[in-house]
Amino acid sequence: MTSVDLDAAELPATRDFARLSHFEKFGVPEAFAVDLDAVETAFLKLSRRFHPDRQAGASPRERVKSVALTAALNEARSVLKDPVARA
Repeated sequence: MTSVDLDAAELPATRDFARLSHFEKFGVPEAFAVDLDAVETAFLKLSRRFHPDRQAGASPRERVKSVALTAALNEARSVLKDPVARA
């Protein structure tokens, strides 16, 4: 398993995050044979941090950002888990 060194506090702004490749979002090497355990570990770590339910006390702007980041994470995870979509 690949080590995942993602610090959620250091993630870029939402618009910058959207520009990252799916591989970069999870900190895994860009390759067809993806370490799905590393993807899942990174996904869980990031989704725990940014899930909209955890942002109840945040400003409306931060809640919108959280929804956008969570959607981007879900899409990236879905693509990386599907070999056909990754190709």
